[in-house]
Amino acid sequence: MASTATSTQQGRSNFSQVFVLIIDESSFGLKLVAEICRANGIGSIHSARTTQGGLKILEAGSVNVVICDWGRAPNDGPTFVRRVRAHKDERTRQAPIILAKANPTPADIAAAREAGVTEFLARPFSEAALTTRLQAILGKPRQFVSATDFIGPDRRRRDEGSNDSLQRRDADTAPPVPKA
Repeated sequence: MASTATSTQQGRSNFSQVFVLIIDESSFGLKLVAEICRANGIGSIHSARTTQGGLKILEAGSVNVVICDWGRAPNDGPTFVRRVRAHKDERTRQAPIILAKANPTPADIAAAREAGVTEFLARPFSEAALTTRLQAILGKPRQFVSATDFIGPDRRRRDEGSNDSLQRRDADTAPPVPKA
């Protein structure tokens, strides 16, 4: 996947050519995420209140990023991610997905990663946190993996300043472990 974001002179990315799909059951959640996207200069923002509606939009257009709330079963975020990752159309299957959840547990984060999510955000999140995820997805896209037991973006990250070129980034996505 080619880089969609371009740099501006202030060091911020230019997301004017980016198409974002927001999926959230809450109209307040949709509006809030859309405002953050607009503040980042996202060119095109579409939204859906259900994962089924979101999947139809994803299948119909050239979505660059999906931002999806965890939601409720049976159409929750991980189920949606697995449906996208199993899709017959390669463009749809490889769509980058940011999954957000309030008060996530380590098991929630693991479930999202196993489903094939690209990035994870704990709610409530800041504009800076979402911007960082967008820059990671659009500025440095990861290789897509299609194996027998996993379909999704490579979970390892390239660290340009390290001798170990590939590494997991567990520290960013896992909640802090309380000290005994």
